[in-house]
Amino acid sequence: MTPLKIAGKVLNTDGLISNLTEEACAEVPFFLDANGVTPTRSVRCRRSWRRLTVPTSTCQLLAVEAALLDLHKSAELPIDQIKALADEMLDANGDILPAYV
Repeated sequence: MTPLKIAGKVLNTDGLISNLTEEACAEVPFFLDANGVTPTRSVRCRRSWRRLTVPTSTCQLLAVEAALLDLHKSAELPIDQIKALADEMLDANGDILPAYV
């Protein structure tokens, strides 16, 4: 089987991109061959790109942690507050999600 190289996304837990946090989702080259699917280490991301992605991914991570760690409050949050929170997140990040909004 000839190895196939594709781009894929994976958690950066193995430091595939050295200057991103382990919680970040990293898009790196993958090789598909007889050994399976293998992500490869990539170069460091540019500082300008990192400055844009780290604050956004940090906010997303905090939102997920809050929802998972405080199940009691998340179960009791009224639907109007859920909608308001979703609207605030879309207002803050909508320009980077044009295909989905």
